[in-house]
Amino acid sequence: MSEQSRPPNQEIPKIEEKETKTSESQRGRSAGEISEEALMIDTIEKAGEYFAAQSPLRQRLKKNERYYSTLQWDEYSSKSNVEKAPEPTSNYIFSVLLDRHADMMDNMPTQNILPRDESAVEEAGKLKNIIPRVFEINEYHETYSDKIWDIIKQGYAIEGVLFDPTADNSLGEIAIRLIDPMGFLWQPGVSRLQDSENIFVISNVPKHKIMSETGEDDFTNDKNKIKSISYPSIDGEVKFDDTDNVLVIDRYYYVDGELNFCKVVGNKLVYSTELDDSKEFDCLYADNKYPFIITTLWKVKNSLAGFGFVDVLEKIQIYVDKTDQAISINTAMHAMSRYLIRDGVAINEEDLKDWSIPFVKIGQSNRITDVIKDIRPTEMPQYVIGHRKSKIDEMKEISGSNEFSRGETGGGVTAAAAIKALQEAGNKISRDILKGIYHSHKLLVYKIIERIREFYSEPRTFRIPTDEPDKFQFIEYTNENLIEKRIYREEKAEYTDEDQFTIERPEFDIMVEAEKVNPFSQMANNELAITLYQLGFFNPDRAVEARAALTMMDFEQIEQIRNIIDKEDQRAQMMERLAEKIQMLERGMQGMAQQQPAPPQPGEPPMPGIEQ
Repeated sequence: MSEQSRPPNQEIPKIEEKETKTSESQRGRSAGEISEEALMIDTIEKAGEYFAAQSPLRQRLKKNERYYSTLQWDEYSSKSNVEKAPEPTSNYIFSVLLDRHADMMDNMPTQNILPRDESAVEEAGKLKNIIPRVFEINEYHETYSDKIWDIIKQGYAIEGVLFDPTADNSLGEIAIRLIDPMGFLWQPGVSRLQDSENIFVISNVPKHKIMSETGEDDFTNDKNKIKSISYPSIDGEVKFDDTDNVLVIDRYYYVDGELNFCKVVGNKLVYSTELDDSKEFDCLYADNKYPFIITTLWKVKNSLAGFGFVDVLEKIQIYVDKTDQAISINTAMHAMSRYLIRDGVAINEEDLKDWSIPFVKIGQSNRITDVIKDIRPTEMPQYVIGHRKSKIDEMKEISGSNEFSRGETGGGVTAAAAIKALQEAGNKISRDILKGIYHSHKLLVYKIIERIREFYSEPRTFRIPTDEPDKFQFIEYTNENLIEKRIYREEKAEYTDEDQFTIERPEFDIMVEAEKVNPFSQMANNELAITLYQLGFFNPDRAVEARAALTMMDFEQIEQIRNIIDKEDQRAQMMERLAEKIQMLERGMQGMAQQQPAPPQPGEPPMPGIEQ
């Protein structure tokens, strides 16, 4: 493994203290011009500044998580004046989130690696089979599910593409991690990740885990140095506990244009690429970029964060819950009998409350209404019920959670193709969201390729599928054909640094598409195949008509269908040519048979030149 990259979870070497220059910023100074103590203090102070600036964002993230957990009544500033009033939760926001999550999972992205030039064709074919294995090792299906929850709840999700040198028996492997947005800090005011001076990832880690990774056993938390930082959680700001946990700060920053990394545990700097003389290169990763990808749902101006469905729908949810509470209170008032009793009249109140007693005696009076009168609450107006329903419909309309997107058809629609068409017509919002998710997945695959290009120097074995089912091919792969190579313009016996050359390396384009696990999509594809078969698209005699029709059609497997038609047409033409040759041979044999003379009669001498 190359020493140029040291992610947070690898074994950390000791570092030597160097001269201090704390007055310069990290972009202005050269690498190594800062001491261990100064770098640790600078890291904690800047992390504290970023942490304080993102306090409103963390409050919003907590609020969104409570709505998702149906605990939104804790967020309501005013409650009912009725003592012990019910606090109903209609869960419409959760229903919207559930529907969107299922939709995104039905369209989980898959990638196709395309060569950018002819020299990259072979490597593109290998990477097409290797990258799915990387996703499989990282259990990316679960990571993708959690990523979608973060996107639709919080408005954005952060993924990290790191390299873990301890994985795979210390051979090292690419690590795809979902970063908690509560602990991801960036420079306030920036809207692009690479524009941030620093990126911090803070976490509250058990001490025994840090001790096993670093070999250190003393992480005293200096209250004066870390007073501005606490690890955020959904239930509140959890102050780190010196007895069991320790605050860990991972810092990514640039020095002299090169990406660096340092880790602060408690009050100790346990590793820094800037102070590590043993590393081969100046930057953390060869691509010299932050190893993170941020996927936003709806962008917030001058911020890396986004906002999600909870932020859009929370006001309507509050109105619906408050209306539900009023209706519940009114229903409870109608269900309980209350009376006005004249003071001084002899009435046994206990008998009045006991409905099992058939007769309740009262004192003498001219009229019973002069003694006791029941209290009837006002009926809930119907327009309140109607207005509540209109708010629920508004929530569905804004979120795009209509009946077709939920799989409900109505109207007697049963054909899979028709159901699919209705779903696609009602899924404009989902398709718009998927475009952003697919773009971030493309960036994710590019980072994976760069990690392979940088770290796959040792041979690794991969399982490659074959055309035969349940049979595989195993290949060994290294980055030998991915790394940069010098191509000299002229052939010479010896070369010097002044010789002219070009640097070449294979580049790729990434095409992202959906896996399409939706059952209605599969049924629609099956119906399309049957329709094409019935229309004679696979009949070689109608290949010309089929090709003309395909030029006006658009569906996912259109290229495969076009290839099948071309192959069948070529096979038919070949068979036709063979049939013509056979007919020509038959005609030739018949002509030869007619040109041969009749055999001699018995007793006649044979003709000259003719064997008997």
